[in-house]
Amino acid sequence: MVKYSKLISFLLAFVGTWVILLGSSYFSSASPLSPTTNRAPASTQEFQSGRQAAVGEIIKVVEVEASEPIVAKPARPVSPTPKPDPGVFKIMIAGDVMLDRYIRKLGERNGYDSLFTDITPLLHTADLAVINLEGPITNFPSKTLLPNGSTTPELVFTFSPEVAPALARAGIDLVSLANNHTDNFGLAGFEQTKEYLKPAGLGWFANPWNSRGDSKTVCQKGICVAFVGYHEFREGFDNVLAEVRALDSQVDLVIVMPHWGEEYVAEPSERLRDKAQVLVMAGADLIVGAHPHVVMEREEIGQVPVFYSLGNFLFDQYFSVETMNGELLEIDLVRDEATGQAKISQILIHGISNASRAGVSPHTLPPQKF
Repeated sequence: MVKYSKLISFLLAFVGTWVILLGSSYFSSASPLSPTTNRAPASTQEFQSGRQAAVGEIIKVVEVEASEPIVAKPARPVSPTPKPDPGVFKIMIAGDVMLDRYIRKLGERNGYDSLFTDITPLLHTADLAVINLEGPITNFPSKTLLPNGSTTPELVFTFSPEVAPALARAGIDLVSLANNHTDNFGLAGFEQTKEYLKPAGLGWFANPWNSRGDSKTVCQKGICVAFVGYHEFREGFDNVLAEVRALDSQVDLVIVMPHWGEEYVAEPSERLRDKAQVLVMAGADLIVGAHPHVVMEREEIGQVPVFYSLGNFLFDQYFSVETMNGELLEIDLVRDEATGQAKISQILIHGISNASRAGVSPHTLPPQKF
């Protein structure tokens, strides 16, 4: 580096000298009336003194610059995530999330945040992100992951208390508790779940028993949305219908998230279609189902979108392509300027995958419009 500094210094000094010589020659030959000369030509002594000073300054500058470390030009800053439209209430809804068994093993080994690393940026673009939490959060020991690291075929789930803050950091805001695993540890497990969700800043709605009063209303951007859950494998569908009817007149939109259907069956039965029809008649504005662990057909009943099942969002069912893939809905709500009524302006369907066996990831293909 020093060798090149001296070479650069010599070359610049040499060029500087010739510049000064040429300049001096030009000044001495110029006419006294020339506007470029307003004093007598420089003497030889003045010229030599000026040349030495100029060369000294050149060498000083070159040495200082050459001694500075070479720093790469900083990369262009990454564009920040676009700010949400102030007039759009953006909701994301995903399917089944199970955090016991092999998923628990991954969480304990790699940290629970690692399960959501790839999907977190997308979730954070939503004003509200909702999932079906397929089990309780308790301090009871797991029945599906043994201390020696082996898993069991048990279907009684409990999730570590560590999952609540991890879900919140991933961008999840609200969870449905209306499913067939939330009560795996009875009422005690259900109560513990609520206790662990609260300090993490997570909201919840519904229950496994279809009791009334556990719906959740969320208001943002001047739009109020009620979330109602339904667990098909318990009695109480009439309670759910009564809840939907009561909320219909109190909020702008009612979203129903039923836990229903047959596992691994993609086509909804007539029973499910009939229940969806009744829910729409009661006042549901959007129906998003769970439980079958595969993506089911979707349709519109009147103008109400019905997604019978979004499949798995995070689950260790790696035995088929259908159970490893699921859907994530991005729903934009706006208020119609002409009517003043809130409405669904757009639904995008994002594909997600568990195929990495390390967590949930978004598909690389762009989302589909409903």
